[in-house]
Amino acid sequence: MGRQTGEGDLIAVDGLSVPRTFRAITVVLLAGVVLAGWGTFASAQAPRLAWPDAFASGVATSSTRETVIEFPTLRVTVSLPDSWVTTSAPNGDLTAIDVKNGRQIQIVEPKPSTFDLKEPVSSDRLAGSIKTMQAGVPAGYVVEKAGQIENDGRLWLWWENRIPILDTSAEATYQELLRSLPYRSGRTWSFTTTPYSQLVRAYFAVLLPGETGAADINARTTSAGAVFRDIVSSMAFEPRK
Repeated sequence: MGRQTGEGDLIAVDGLSVPRTFRAITVVLLAGVVLAGWGTFASAQAPRLAWPDAFASGVATSSTRETVIEFPTLRVTVSLPDSWVTTSAPNGDLTAIDVKNGRQIQIVEPKPSTFDLKEPVSSDRLAGSIKTMQAGVPAGYVVEKAGQIENDGRLWLWWENRIPILDTSAEATYQELLRSLPYRSGRTWSFTTTPYSQLVRAYFAVLLPGETGAADINARTTSAGAVFRDIVSSMAFEPRK
């Protein structure tokens, strides 16, 4: 285990040459663009606050370690499972991978925010954000749900997405990799919050085998969701400037 960095199409993770597409399987959705024009978040409706379904049940059992990410404007502290491999980009973006279970997270460099998430967003605005994001993602990706949670006094917005079937059968480069990492599709969740007027985005993904039934998919996503929920809950922020 250890911190790995690298350029090119492949990176080394636990002795495997993992394609950079595995690291970046969570497509960077258009949260900043979608939210920038919303202005005030006051809502006349009674919005529902809830975790994604996969995050709402299950118990994470792995031991964790505290990781500190020093971005130019924010210091982000997060607890990650001990067994996960972490990599850092030159700009500070953090990626953590659980190769065995096909899970990963990304925490990307915060950007100045033109709004503050102080009050829950209306259901209509969340529904509209799904349509806007769907128009901007690659073919095959489906933005299925949007929601919001309040965790430790902080409001987060989230989106749930379905990754299309990954067809790499014609690419010889991936054949050995697929014997070790037999994943063909997956689910992702993107979370956004605005501490200290900075737009923070965290992306979570679980990859799924090609031949699996609904019960197995549910078990895998629920197990991953319990881990992801603990990671979101552990995140803390301090301004650096």
